[in-house]
Amino acid sequence: GVKRSTEGIDLTDHKGLELRLRGQGLNNWKVVLTHSMEDVDPKVTYEGFFQLQEPGQFESVQVPFSDIQPYFRGKKVDAPRIKLDKIASLGVQAYGGVYEEVKQSGPG
Repeated sequence: GVKRSTEGIDLTDHKGLELRLRGQGLNNWKVVLTHSMEDVDPKVTYEGFFQLQEPGQFESVQVPFSDIQPYFRGKKVDAPRIKLDKIASLGVQAYGGVYEEVKQSGPG
């Protein structure tokens, strides 16, 4: 996975994220957003899931903000929607495991 700071970037006028990436053999991915909202536990992350279709090839994917939901330690929680001017970081991770129906292991 990868994670980058987005502190100071206001995405209020945007409908979602568009990413161009390559899965290197893994198909199931998620966007993970951290936040700086004062009314939500800082341990809550906001996640949006997507799949890549072409192994080893770069693909463009769109993740609408309306699809991004609050999670804590892999489980969906009841929390307000993320404020698009309070996104602190953006990460991309492969997913699958304990709490997911999808099980996948890394390459190698």
